[in-house]
Amino acid sequence: MKHILHVILLVCLVMYLNSCKGNTGPVGPAGNANVQSMTIAQQTFTDDGLGGFQVALQTPMLTQAVLSSGAVLVYMQAIAVPGSWVALPTSVGGFNYNVVISQGLVSVYVNQLPASAFNFRVVIIPKAAAIKSNPANYEDVAKEFNLANN
Repeated sequence: MKHILHVILLVCLVMYLNSCKGNTGPVGPAGNANVQSMTIAQQTFTDDGLGGFQVALQTPMLTQAVLSSGAVLVYMQAIAVPGSWVALPTSVGGFNYNVVISQGLVSVYVNQLPASAFNFRVVIIPKAAAIKSNPANYEDVAKEFNLANN
């Protein structure tokens, strides 16, 4: 009898605890949806052997999964004329900058040898993240995804 009483008491306790519903908790802090960024500083273009010039940016976080279903944004900043980040590809003053993206590597090509070295930023956005800001504006993207200036 004592055993049955304990079982009944335990069942009642479990049913009572399951029926308790609390208020919804506060919204958590804004995250960056696993968006990653990296800065590669002080890069100069070298002859690509095909009549143009290139910079090879090693990006180990650029995986096959990102290539298959994510997005990669590339920006540059001339060291001689510091200012905002420019989205690639672009054309500036007769210089045509293009980007080729592959696993672990971002290659930036230009048709003429620039006089300046450049800083580059690579932003990798996985499939789950949606871009709401203007991807051509690094400052907007950095703000949206809480990217550190690394």
